Amino acid sequence: MKILLLEDDRILAETIQEALSNDGYDCELAFTGESALELSYRTKFDLYLLDINVPGIIGTVLLKELRTSGDTTPAVFITSKSDELSIIEGYEIGCDDYLRKPFSLVELTARLRAIFRRAYGFNEQSVAIGDDVTFNLSSFMVTAGENSEYLPKKRGKILSYLLKNQGRIIEKDELIAAIWNDAFPSDAVIRVHMSSIKKLIGSEFITTINGVGYRFEKL
Repeated sequence: MKILLLEDDRILAETIQEALSNDGYDCELAFTGESALELSYRTKFDLYLLDINVPGIIGTVLLKELRTSGDTTPAVFITSKSDELSIIEGYEIGCDDYLRKPFSLVELTARLRAIFRRAYGFNEQSVAIGDDVTFNLSSFMVTAGENSEYLPKKRGKILSYLLKNQGRIIEKDELIAAIWNDAFPSDAVIRVHMSSIKKLIGSEFITTINGVGYRFEKL
């Protein structure tokens, strides 16, 4: 799952980013409202985590603009504001949750898991693939029967992305942008990752569209 975090306190932002990364999330940072807005146009995120009092476009105005443009990505406000009017305003703008500072990282990740369950219709922690294979989207652990194996981070991200977009052809360029960001792996590198994933979960679940990309078949 890919998360955009808007937080102008760099130490706090990096702390949250590290914690989310350790839980298997891909968290990208923005320190101003303008940079967050630009990132939202360039990249498809699964959730927005927005501080309100930030330089430039504040979090509430940013989310209002995103909602006006038709962006329905789940959003959580993180803020020191605790008065009732601020909370009501957040929900009326279109946030899915409101987390008051200071908060624990355990509480944050618990709320994110709940939002992902509601928004995307599956348990963010574990997805069943076939009759006896499950994949944990946080730890990247694949369990097949009595055997369990942790996927390397890159392959875990690839499988997570394919699962979230199952039934849709993911073109190579989209996959690279989602997984590698500014790096440009060769076709051979991508094929090695895909071959390893197929071998582990079963080749019938991932279809290679020659010259185009890949499709995770509907479960």
